[in-house]
Amino acid sequence: MTEYSIEKTFEGILNTAATHAHVYLNGTDEIEAVHQIRVGMRKLKTISWLLTELLPEVDTTPVAQWVNHWMSLLADVRDKDIAIELLDDVNEELIDQLVEERDAAREVLHEALSASFEGESFILPSQVKEALDACDAQMGSDWSSKASKHFKRMIKAYRRNSNKLDIYNGKALHQYRVEGKRIKNTIDILGGINIIPRKRVRKDVSELLRVLGGYNDKRTIKKLLASETTQVRNDPKVKDYLFELEKKMAADLRAVPGLIGEMQANIRRAIRKAAAKKRP
Repeated sequence: MTEYSIEKTFEGILNTAATHAHVYLNGTDEIEAVHQIRVGMRKLKTISWLLTELLPEVDTTPVAQWVNHWMSLLADVRDKDIAIELLDDVNEELIDQLVEERDAAREVLHEALSASFEGESFILPSQVKEALDACDAQMGSDWSSKASKHFKRMIKAYRRNSNKLDIYNGKALHQYRVEGKRIKNTIDILGGINIIPRKRVRKDVSELLRVLGGYNDKRTIKKLLASETTQVRNDPKVKDYLFELEKKMAADLRAVPGLIGEMQANIRRAIRKAAAKKRP
């Protein structure tokens, strides 16, 4: 395997996630542990996506299925943690319900994690290992260079999509956020590889994702409240909360075009600067 082999990259990220999983299993700082495991799994999901883009001839379905399984279990817990935090003191009945659902999801996750370790490491299914080995065999020493070239294409596509993004189109906004996560995670995954202008891109995309993530959390809470009983919806505290929530959602959306404009300008400057350094 090469220094930047796909399997070694995958296992390195997985080992970090395993450290946080042990924290979770020990019952300490469970909320943060779940968040950090999910961060690692998101990076693995980006690797899975990159492999389908770079190696369409290799069947990477086992990798995607394994990662998606963990993403689903983690989302069940993390989404409830966020809802409990955002709805604190709004409605006691609703919070009690969310805590009950979150605790049930935690039990499922705890059981799954407990059965998925050998010593300190995740047990990686043989089908996943075989798929990663096949990718390494096919890609060889070109893994880093091919991934870097693809990253540049990702940046170009993201900038094009930024110019035509309809921030009031929920589906388009979700897809734009997914693309942003892929870019940020790709930079983190290929951190040791020279990608220009990775630092500038990561900073600006991270800020965009922070705002879009906050908007998405609020949107999820709004849907949750809309699906509750009439009694909960008619609670004066819930009505006041929804009124303030919608104002904050509008503020998030208003911030997006400015952040996109700043990102575009910074990337242009970074690209010009990098090009100037190459000139004789």
